[in-house]
Amino acid sequence: MKRLKRILAWTILPIMLEIFAFFFVDNFYLNDKTTFNAKKIDSN
Repeated sequence: MKRLKRILAWTILPIMLEIFAFFFVDNFYLNDKTTFNAKKIDSN
């Protein structure tokens, strides 16, 4: 039983890290709501 818990913990830990990494990449690097300031330049 102790060995099963250890295997289960070592299986769940990388899955949780992977989900966190995908969440981070999706929200910060693949964000489709890019905001930036643009100013019109007049050439007189």
